[in-house]
Amino acid sequence: MKKILITGCLGQIGSELTTRLREDYGTDNVVATDLRKIDSPVCNEGIFEILDVTDKQKNARFS
Repeated sequence: MKKILITGCLGQIGSELTTRLREDYGTDNVVATDLRKIDSPVCNEGIFEILDVTDKQKNARFS
């Protein structure tokens, strides 16, 4: 199965979406990202990466 990438996972919609997609597709298939990490189930119960999608140089490793 392909991975699902969610940017802005700590916002209101992003956190609800992340939780639901992990229930439906499994925690290993949903990659949650945001600008910071906080103590939250969204960050702690699955794959989470700090990611600023507007910083091209910083994210070159993901290309």
